[in-house]
Amino acid sequence: MISIILLLTNLFVKNLVNGKVQQSRFEPQDVFTLKKGEYLNNDTIETTVGSLIFNKFIIEPRFSKVMNYNNEVINNKGLSNLESKLSELLKDDKITTEDFADYLNRIQWLGNKLHEVIASSFTMRGMKPVPKVIKERDKLNKKKNKKSIRKKVT
Repeated sequence: MISIILLLTNLFVKNLVNGKVQQSRFEPQDVFTLKKGEYLNNDTIETTVGSLIFNKFIIEPRFSKVMNYNNEVINNKGLSNLESKLSELLKDDKITTEDFADYLNRIQWLGNKLHEVIASSFTMRGMKPVPKVIKERDKLNKKKNKKSIRKKVT
């Protein structure tokens, strides 16, 4: 999973290079053509960078032998359709319960850990500073308050 984090960070997150913010190379919604048989697809299709990463992370590890490229929009309906396909494969003994459990773990991880990177939207979690920043802020505020108290006493 660490390699997918590095890939996503390099592709989507703005990087600081020589003190300047560099625009990310790709956006999840960037469209490109995937030629027939180039990945897990049977036909030439228009797809997005985000869909390719979704397939690489969710479909390829466990389901590439029994499923083709998933080019549906990844929303509630798209996930519902995917889970219906996986349930059918499970029922027909084409995948195992371990395969399905791995899917659930991956989709939950993807949704919880990378939501801000893949689908940048304003969420309370995305707007809240990370604990390391909060700790540093509190440390600096404490230092500043101590200096203020010293100035008032003298």
